[in-house]
Amino acid sequence: MKILALLPVLAVAGCAMSGPMTPGRTVYAMENGYAAALTAAVAYRHLPLCGPGSQTLCHTHVTVVRISEAGDKAYALMISAENITRAKGTPAQIAAAVAGAQAAITEFRSVIP
Repeated sequence: MKILALLPVLAVAGCAMSGPMTPGRTVYAMENGYAAALTAAVAYRHLPLCGPGSQTLCHTHVTVVRISEAGDKAYALMISAENITRAKGTPAQIAAAVAGAQAAITEFRSVIP
């Protein structure tokens, strides 16, 4: 399953940006990380439901709920970081928003089996 999460990341890695990491570029990179995690989450959700005698690869309702909650939180914080960056918030506001969003995206990735 983790290999599915790497495919979008590898595709994005080929489009690496050159130059300094501005707040806008940081948010863009963060959005790519979120998109990669979302791709893995969707792939997990499309596996058959686990049950008695289930296949090796299957999904559970509890895990899907955890993924959904973590994904919703990551998305909200990512959009907030994007809005603060676009509104040219203070460097401290931008740093706090980006750090919170990055932590939420990391959590989102961690709940995807």
